[in-house]
Amino acid sequence: MNGEYYFYQKDKVQENKKLLKYTPRTIIDIRSRHRTMVPDEEYENGHILVKKTCKALNNQYRSPKRNLNRTQY
Repeated sequence: MNGEYYFYQKDKVQENKKLLKYTPRTIIDIRSRHRTMVPDEEYENGHILVKKTCKALNNQYRSPKRNLNRTQY
């Protein structure tokens, strides 16, 4: 599961003015009405675990931040 599903599951996206400013209302309505509901453990074992692992590796090797195949300085 990715962060977008988490966002729709946990927040009231229909009331988020900043989101509505940049995303058409029809897209928000469709995605928020037919949400995919999963346990929080699915998020912890997915993108959240990847984030924590990348941070730990970055701290361990004290190297520039890495994003897939590109180095960010």
